[in-house]
Amino acid sequence: MRFLKFFIIIVLPCFPLHLVAEESECDVQLATVLSTQGVVEKKGINDNSWKPVKQGSPLCANESIRTRKLSRATVEIINQTIIRLNQNTTLALPHKEDETTVYDRIINLLKGKIFLRSRKTHRLKVTTPFLNAVHQGTEFVVEVKSDQASILVFDGQVAANNAFGQVVVNKGQQAVASTGQAPQVKAIKINPQDAVQWLLYYPPILDKKVLEKEQSNTEDSNFFVQKAADFLNLGQVYDAQETINKAKRLTPDNADLLALEAVIAIANNRSTHAFKLASRAVIQDSKSIAAKIALSYTLQAQLKLPDAVKTMEIAVQQKPNHALAWARLAELQLSLGDHTKALISAKKAKQLDPSLAHVQIVFGFSNLAQSDIKLAQQAFEQAIQLSPNEPLARLGLGLAKIRQGQVAEGTRSIEAAVSLDPDSTIFRSYLGKAYYELKNTEYAETELAIGKEKDTKDPTPWFYDAILKQTTNRPVEALLGMQKAIELNDNRAVYRSNLLLDEDKAARSASLGRIY
Repeated sequence: MRFLKFFIIIVLPCFPLHLVAEESECDVQLATVLSTQGVVEKKGINDNSWKPVKQGSPLCANESIRTRKLSRATVEIINQTIIRLNQNTTLALPHKEDETTVYDRIINLLKGKIFLRSRKTHRLKVTTPFLNAVHQGTEFVVEVKSDQASILVFDGQVAANNAFGQVVVNKGQQAVASTGQAPQVKAIKINPQDAVQWLLYYPPILDKKVLEKEQSNTEDSNFFVQKAADFLNLGQVYDAQETINKAKRLTPDNADLLALEAVIAIANNRSTHAFKLASRAVIQDSKSIAAKIALSYTLQAQLKLPDAVKTMEIAVQQKPNHALAWARLAELQLSLGDHTKALISAKKAKQLDPSLAHVQIVFGFSNLAQSDIKLAQQAFEQAIQLSPNEPLARLGLGLAKIRQGQVAEGTRSIEAAVSLDPDSTIFRSYLGKAYYELKNTEYAETELAIGKEKDTKDPTPWFYDAILKQTTNRPVEALLGMQKAIELNDNRAVYRSNLLLDEDKAARSASLGRIY
């Protein structure tokens, strides 16, 4: 079960990507860097060395961007395609000299792995040393290794070719080509989620400043705890688990390590195992805030919201100066519909540490729930400046924009959120609703269909899709969809109280009545 389903966005009654951009010195600007993590650099065709690049930086024609080890970046091409770069990736943006070419834009992936998504129908060509791909409004991953390249399609269709042949790669398929060979299409043998583990979002449960104070040398348990947390922050879950396993040989019952393992287990839909790990962590160290935050997530996954709240209330009593604990309590209070208490807790978190992006995000949603849109927007923008890779900040900013009538700009921000965490059903649902507001039925239906596939128990995409079908004069499909949403309604207990679930069902039932 994914964490973003637990978050406070669901309690909201409804819903341009704002960046502090550098002034462009490009003759021809092809892209903008939306976010960076770790070491990200760019280089012009005539430059002798790589230079650091940051959020908001322009990318000019004939420039390249690269990520180093344990680094990631997000780039938006001017044709509204968003590209995410994994670690150790180099991407070049050549200038399109011939304006008569059939391709809107050409990019060269020299090494590494990228994820591309865009609903806009255009012809973007991705070239590699072994295989080329033509993007026509879809989602896919391209990876270049030393001896081959591959294309993995999650939605839509991609044309793949090289000098030896051409194939069409459909959803759920993979094309692979090595040196001197034509591309071959294969069915995906792995879980698609495993292929995008490096894109997934893991919520923070550790206070890095506290760990740094407690760390005594480079081989103590706190060192490994922080290292594992850093790996998770970069989406490198396998490295995180390997680090945890190594550390557990030194301290097998370290509460923070167990808490991190619980976070990983929740992300992989192993809620029962996650609860055991988090419970064990609390037993080992009853004062560990990380253990209690992890336990609160597992309790929420077991539909025990009141118990999750009590857990965090104990945590803030034990450590009243812990900003993340107050932020987590605010999330849960929002989920229970207690907006007043949530705002008090969020204000406390911000007072304690406004430099934490997650604290700013929670503060933003707390104000959004109170309809203080401008204050919420400021908090989301601050969170993006502090941590450009936070998908929730992009979602919150998008919702705030839409609430102010800036639907197109808000939709772009939610698009960025989906690209930062493409596995989130909730993000897909809100993006589908945003496209619906823009009267773009095709894009809305695509996002809502993906949302249904990703989580068969979530009623949200069914609800919005039923409304969409009703407004496009498809009453029978709308009726079936709304009935399905009502059937699945109690699954929202993961993040809603019984009272609010009743309100949800009432809203869906009213919509059902309108369809009849």
